[in-house]
Amino acid sequence: MNNEQMLNSIYKKNTDLLKSVIDENIKYIYTEDYTDEQKKSAFILDRSLCDLYESINYHFNNGLNQTSMNVVFRSFFETYINILYLYKLDSKLSFSKKLRSYSYCEALSRKKILSIGDPNSPSGQTMDEILSRKHNNNDLGIDVNPDLEKLNEFINSETFNEIREEGQRLRNKRIYSWYNFFSGFEDDRGLRGVCKYVDKEDLYLLLYSYLSSDAHGMKLFSGYEKPEDIMLDILVDHNFIYFFANQMVAEVIESMNKFNDNVGYKTISIDEITEDLMKAREMIL
Repeated sequence: MNNEQMLNSIYKKNTDLLKSVIDENIKYIYTEDYTDEQKKSAFILDRSLCDLYESINYHFNNGLNQTSMNVVFRSFFETYINILYLYKLDSKLSFSKKLRSYSYCEALSRKKILSIGDPNSPSGQTMDEILSRKHNNNDLGIDVNPDLEKLNEFINSETFNEIREEGQRLRNKRIYSWYNFFSGFEDDRGLRGVCKYVDKEDLYLLLYSYLSSDAHGMKLFSGYEKPEDIMLDILVDHNFIYFFANQMVAEVIESMNKFNDNVGYKTISIDEITEDLMKAREMIL
């Protein structure tokens, strides 16, 4: 079996295992006392990883250009880190509080996108002012996108009183990512901080700055931080990126497995994948 066959075999096994472990996890979330928006947020995050993983597989098997592959892999890496953090068994910060923080910030992002379509009312008021009036039953008869109005009610519900206070505190410190809420690692701002928290700072330093240079177009300039030459050789080879993606999905499966086991739900065996990844590592690295 050559490199391509080995990696595609791991992908197929990983995909089946990932869907199984997500299904079991969603069963837990949907039987607990979470809001519909929180359930939807967890599903969207898990589904995003599946979609991006599928995109990497497509890139690998169809020989698409390296820049495109790097941009997709960067998004995949961010989603992978978010999932590891959300499902990390943590005595300091509960899954429930992390999920509430994520669903709140995800709703804020969707509200911002929907607000762009109609940012001002005929009277010159901002969309936030209009929504605030509607929330307080003083809307002056102005029509608003129902989805936007629903999101606004969700964001301003009592469920998020503590979250909103934390959000204001983080805004004052110019930090505002869902994983900074109640986290205690504010000194390590941004994605690097959460990578460090889930023991993936080495991957952040190794991969992320290079991948970001493609996503932000920084290769047009000479000042971006370049990885070591040996790392550059790895990152321009689709085999290496595909291997990293397979390895990361196996880690997500293991993390969600531990979470499911902790809450009394079914787990799945990943022994075969672990063995396959070891063989692939020897072949590729």
